[in-house]
Amino acid sequence: MPAINANHRDYQEQPTVFIATLGTRPEVVTLALDELWGGRFDEICIIHTDNQLDQTREWTTKYTMHQAVKRLDDEFVMLERIYRDKFIYVRRAQYKQDRHARPLIYRRHTITCQGKAIRDVETRAHSRATYLMLYDIFRQYKQRGATIHCCIAGGRKSMAVSAMSAAQILFDADDQMWHLVSEDEFADTDQMHEQHRHQSTVIPIETFTLTELNPIVAQLITYDTPRQAIEKRKDLQQVQEQHMKRLFVMELSERETAILRGLAAGFTNDKIDNLLPRTRTGKMLGTKKISGTIAEMYRKYMNTLGLPDDEGRWQKRTFLAIHFHDYFSTQK
Repeated sequence: MPAINANHRDYQEQPTVFIATLGTRPEVVTLALDELWGGRFDEICIIHTDNQLDQTREWTTKYTMHQAVKRLDDEFVMLERIYRDKFIYVRRAQYKQDRHARPLIYRRHTITCQGKAIRDVETRAHSRATYLMLYDIFRQYKQRGATIHCCIAGGRKSMAVSAMSAAQILFDADDQMWHLVSEDEFADTDQMHEQHRHQSTVIPIETFTLTELNPIVAQLITYDTPRQAIEKRKDLQQVQEQHMKRLFVMELSERETAILRGLAAGFTNDKIDNLLPRTRTGKMLGTKKISGTIAEMYRKYMNTLGLPDDEGRWQKRTFLAIHFHDYFSTQK
């Protein structure tokens, strides 16, 4: 897929974008667009399934994706072609409903799986492909600083769910999801625009975005897929955890460090006691004092993590052994 932020003279930074999932009823797109229009949009992006002509379906089905795409394209005066291949269509265009509006970018993306357009979201692979396409489109627009208005009234419910899921990861406070509600009688007319006011309306959908919870999540837009972002985040967390453990161990006494090292190696208190240097009087430290030292180290570590010290003796021992096993195994 060519980059949405490709270097083209018609593309602009920080655009206001209308994105819509398309089913076989294109009027849900134009009705939502009319409600939100106000000449505000710089780009329109439509996501749909396979729209190739199928003569059998044309004769047996009232609504087909081929017809839907054609009807939607007819709502625009198509100007200069920017890009086109088998699955992507990009042109400068003008919305016929507002002849005085400036030209905008009109894009259509066909959902593909393993290099082929999908006719419907019928398998897990199709669902994943749908999600990844929506995620990638949102991500590339957010990289350009776009404000996104996304209508999920068209297409399969699974497309709407995928869009909501991607939006929760990538959207910020300025972006908005929308749904469309129409009067039953008007919906049955198949008209692309209202004849009278209030025959349809767009409803904002509340979206709790992760960027509001943690600004670090905003870094996700720099990765091609959410999986890459998750793996990178795991790598960063491991580095941070190792650094925190290193600082914690540096604050321990030599004896405490030896006890923690033995604990991480899976040794019993008796074995740890045997490995420790004798006290000044030549005596062994004793397993009871080792248990007390372990409990105190656990308390200190929980305080470092900002967690409560509320575990039993054996849970504390196991926790420290597990958490510091990898740390000491990588130390020379």
